[in-house]
Amino acid sequence: MPGRKRKNLENSSNWRVVAVAEPKPLTPDWMLYQFLKSWTPDDIKLAIKKNVKIDFTPFKEQVISKTVEKILEWFQTYRPDLYQVLACEDGIRWLRMNVENALRIRK
Repeated sequence: MPGRKRKNLENSSNWRVVAVAEPKPLTPDWMLYQFLKSWTPDDIKLAIKKNVKIDFTPFKEQVISKTVEKILEWFQTYRPDLYQVLACEDGIRWLRMNVENALRIRK
């Protein structure tokens, strides 16, 4: 996890750091990037193994936006007739409301 000492590579999986350009500062992408910046593949594996609960509430807007974006891409590819209706402001607002409702449902 962030802040814990990393084992040396002999005892750890063979992961490597990949450098990518940082997202624009103070955007939702940037905040998620900052949150995960110090995590390694081993950290993620350990979090999965120990079933660590992470509060992604601060990233709710980004999750909703990305989900709506993917839904719109699907409609654009497979149902362009419906995409034309959904791609307007009212259609996007309607999709967002339904995605938010879906995220509220807990099993």
